[in-house]
Amino acid sequence: MNSLLAGWPLLSILIWLPIVGGVFVLLAGDRNARKMSLTLSIATFVLSIFLFTGADVATSAMQFSE
Repeated sequence: MNSLLAGWPLLSILIWLPIVGGVFVLLAGDRNARKMSLTLSIATFVLSIFLFTGADVATSAMQFSE
């Protein structure tokens, strides 16, 4: 895995970021909801790229467990 995020609970972050972000978007109302939604979606996508690039396709063993 990329040394930048080594030691971070990446799976938990990828699960909870959209959930917590959705709550913030609901609380923000109409004023910044689109910008916040786009920002959170992009952040989730960028973090998921680290999982995609760090996967070992040569093995069928469990990967990325916490």
